[in-house]
Amino acid sequence: MPRINQSVTLLIILLFMVLVKIPLLNAPAFWDEPTYTENIIYGDLPDFFNPESSYSGKDHIPGYALILKTLSIKNSNISLLIMRSFHLLLACLGIFLVFRILKGYFPTNDPSVGLLLFAFALSPLYFSYISIILPNLVVCFFALLSLALYRKLSNQSLALLLLASHCVFETSIAFTLPIVALKTWEARRNKELRKGLFWLYLSYLPIAGFMLKNLLTSGKVFYHTAVEERLAHGFSWGELSSKTHYLERMLAFALHNCGYFIAALGILIWKRFFNRDLFVIALSTLLYVGFFFVYGDYHARNLFTPYALVFLALAISISLLKKQSARFALSALFLGLVLGVNFFPLADESPDTNTFVYQDAIKVMNHLKKNLEAKGIKDINTHWPVSSHLMEKSSFALDTMDTRIYPIFENKFDEAAYTVLVDFYPGNEFVPEDNERLLKMALETNATLDEEFKSRYLRYRIYRPRILE
Repeated sequence: MPRINQSVTLLIILLFMVLVKIPLLNAPAFWDEPTYTENIIYGDLPDFFNPESSYSGKDHIPGYALILKTLSIKNSNISLLIMRSFHLLLACLGIFLVFRILKGYFPTNDPSVGLLLFAFALSPLYFSYISIILPNLVVCFFALLSLALYRKLSNQSLALLLLASHCVFETSIAFTLPIVALKTWEARRNKELRKGLFWLYLSYLPIAGFMLKNLLTSGKVFYHTAVEERLAHGFSWGELSSKTHYLERMLAFALHNCGYFIAALGILIWKRFFNRDLFVIALSTLLYVGFFFVYGDYHARNLFTPYALVFLALAISISLLKKQSARFALSALFLGLVLGVNFFPLADESPDTNTFVYQDAIKVMNHLKKNLEAKGIKDINTHWPVSSHLMEKSSFALDTMDTRIYPIFENKFDEAAYTVLVDFYPGNEFVPEDNERLLKMALETNATLDEEFKSRYLRYRIYRPRILE
C-alpha cells in the first residue's frame, strides 16, 4: 500500500474546510448564537457581571464573552464575520493538534492518518460547529491543546494553559481534572515531578470563584440547574441514554447507554498497560457525562469535546493494529460511516448538529421572515427558536418593529394572531413539545393552514386565525 505524505494530507483538509465554510462566515446569527452575539455586540462590559442584566451568558465564566467582545464592533454583520473567522481558525488549529497527536502513534506517512483526519473534520458535529459562535469549539480547542502538550510542558507552564482554559468556560474542568490527577499520581514518589504542582492547583481559582459567585447570587453552583435540585431529581439511566444517543450513533457505536465511555475503558483494557493519553480521555469522558447530568444541559453541542476525545481514543486503538492494511480498512470504514451520517441526517437532529441542515435552516428562516413582512403580519404565535430569531437584533429580526410575538413556551397564545411552526421535513419525526402544543391550540381555535414552505430538511407552516377568515 503506497504511503502518503501526511503533511500534504493535512494541508488539503485544512484548505477544504476553509473553502467550504467561507460562504457561511457572514450568515445571520442563528439557533443559540443570539444568546451571545446580540448582547455582546450591543451591550456593555458591565452586563457580563451584573446579576440583574438581561444577558443570558452572565451565569457563565466571562472569558469566552470577553473574547467575543474584543472581536466585535457596533456592526452586527462585520462582528459576526470576525467572530466566525476566529472560530474557523481555532477549528483548523484543532485539526492540526489531532494530527500532531496521531503522528505520535502511527508510522510515518501511514495513509490511515489522512482518512482519520477527514473523518474527524467532516463529522457532522465538528463540521457544523466550526462556523457557529458558541463556546464549545473554544473549549474543545483547549482540550486538544492540553492533551497534546501536558506531557511536554513543565508544571508551571501547564498551569498557565489550564488557567486559560478555566477562564474561558467552566466545562473545561472535565478535561483538566484528569490531567492534574495524573500529574499528582506520578509525583507521589518523585520529588522532581512535584515542582510546580501547587500552581496546577491554583489554576482552579477562577472555577472556585465562579461557583461561589453563582451560589451567593442564585443558589446555583452551575448554570441552569442547582446541583441539589438535580440530585433530588434522581439518576435515570433512561434519561442519560436518550441524551447520549446522538453521540453514540455518530461514532457508530453498537453499545447503548454510556457507550462511548465504555468503549474508551475497553481500549484501556485492550492496551494491557497504562497509557496516559487514554487514561485522560476515558476519565474526561466520564466527567463530561457526570458534569452534564448535574449541569442539566444535554444539548448536542455539549458533546462536542467528548466527541473529539473519544475520536482520539478510537484512532489510537486503530494504531495498535500491526498490519497497515487492517488500519487502513478500519479507518476507511469509520470515514464512510461519518460521511453517511453527514449526507443522510436523521429527522431528529437539531439544525446545529449538521452543517447541511444548518444551512437549510438559515434559508427557511430567511424565507419565513421575508414572507411575514410581505404579508404584513403583525401578531404571531410561535415556539422557540423561531421566537428568538424573529426578535433578536443580530439574527432574523423583523423590520416591522411593532410586530408582537407570543412564545408558546411562556404560555402565551392569541386566538387573533397567526400561528407559525417550523419543523423537520420529510418524515416530520422531530416535533418539539412546544411545537406540538402550539399546533394543537391553533387547531382547537379552528385556525386554517394559510401557507406551507418546504426545503430539503425543514418546512414552515403559517396558520390563519379563524377571526380573519
